[in-house]
Amino acid sequence: MLASRSSIRLPAGTRISAVRLLPAHVAAVGLHFGFKALGACFNHTGYDLQVKFLGIDYSEVAVALAANVGQKRGLSQVRFCHADATRLEDLEERFGLVLDKGTFDAYMLGAAASVDRYAASVLAALKPGGVFVITTCNSTADEVAALFTARGFVERDRVPYPTFEFGGRKGAAVATVALVARSGGA
Repeated sequence: MLASRSSIRLPAGTRISAVRLLPAHVAAVGLHFGFKALGACFNHTGYDLQVKFLGIDYSEVAVALAANVGQKRGLSQVRFCHADATRLEDLEERFGLVLDKGTFDAYMLGAAASVDRYAASVLAALKPGGVFVITTCNSTADEVAALFTARGFVERDRVPYPTFEFGGRKGAAVATVALVARSGGA
């Protein structure tokens, strides 16, 4: 059974070492995060970061719902806006941390999907030295690393997930990879 977007969990005690390179106060953007995933986002890295978080979604209804729930929970460090993950260059700020938990998976199912467009968008959103953490249940860590290292990123870390064997092949239902922009651009 494939892992659903909302059921992806990092193994207990997991730390993404590339995130240690970030300052303690960091601006982060979550790509098309539902509010249910917001709590996991703050713990996604395994480090105690003071995060100023912007959640984006292409659905204005989802943004309004998330903002309402966030306000009710008193999350002043969290903002939400209507935006497209493939047009992050349109946002006014740049981020030290870009989190993707299934957005790339959903985007790549579309007829007009472009890995080049998606990678360029994430690169445009990152501050120098920023970290892109992508979690997927549709690709292996090797596949994710190959796709993004060919497009201006350098792999910095992976999360080890429990593995299983099927048909003589060994793998995991989920992959999380941390990447940074290659120095000097793509």
